[in-house]
Amino acid sequence: MTDEVVVETGARLHFGLLAHSPQIKRQFGGAGVMVSGIGYRLRGTVADVDKILGEERAAQRVRRFVGIYRESIPSGQQPPPCRIDLEQVIPPHAGLGSGTQLGLAVARVLAVLSGESATPAVPLAERVGRGLRSGLGIHGFERGGFLIDGGKRSTDVVAPLVGNAEFPSDWRFILVTPKEFSGLSGSAELKAFAEMAPMPTVMTDTLCRILLLQMMPAVIEADFDACSAAIYEFGRMVGEYFAPTQGGVFASPAMQKLAPVIRERGYTGIGQTSWGPTLFVLCRDQLHADMLCGELHTNPHCQNCDIHCVKPLNHGATIK
Repeated sequence: MTDEVVVETGARLHFGLLAHSPQIKRQFGGAGVMVSGIGYRLRGTVADVDKILGEERAAQRVRRFVGIYRESIPSGQQPPPCRIDLEQVIPPHAGLGSGTQLGLAVARVLAVLSGESATPAVPLAERVGRGLRSGLGIHGFERGGFLIDGGKRSTDVVAPLVGNAEFPSDWRFILVTPKEFSGLSGSAELKAFAEMAPMPTVMTDTLCRILLLQMMPAVIEADFDACSAAIYEFGRMVGEYFAPTQGGVFASPAMQKLAPVIRERGYTGIGQTSWGPTLFVLCRDQLHADMLCGELHTNPHCQNCDIHCVKPLNHGATIK
């Protein structure tokens, strides 16, 4: 049994869901990809008492996850008290899957310090209460790459992974995140889903066709132009469905104005990850990503935004 462990995660980009209707037996589903260059790094060390150190908002979430985890474990199998240092964090409520990646990182730390080094991601997620809707971040934590979530058949079962492929390693994503705008989460997200009109089944059918006959083959064949077109069309349709709730195809008014400007520059693979507000742009290689980053830093719509260039992450979270 080890006395110290370091867990490093990526972040999750969610291209959009596939279904939200009582006429469909499986709910939510969707597609996305894991990326590196922005993620969590947690260091866990056996200690006399539980102690969490780091950025306060993230530390509060860690304390909650530790409590949930301990409540899920029988008294005779409890992990030892530990100190957890948050050495790197994902911005919360930005559409990057921060809650699931943090919950799983905490669960992995506690499991490893208990002598469980190979517990799969789904049981870990259940121990910290993740996977209410999307399973992408859970499967992405374990596998990385491009992911397709098959949707939930019941509220208490994590959605299955029905597709997983390596995302072309030369491609890049530019992430543009407004600093003073947060995507929906928690009770606000639950309320939004409860009040939304059902997604038409014809839209679900079209999204499935785009995903299975255009996007995933383009990823596997490294067809950049086809993948860019599929990602944009998929995200546009999902954004139009969510527009009455989030205020437009993009949640942030600034990103709504920025997207057509970027497309006019020839970068067509644009979308919003999850509830946003982060806008992502698929780039052919590092050179094109650097060129776009330079332009965005002087764009008036990006004046109050964080801009990151990230790489695809084609493996799961690392444990050291």
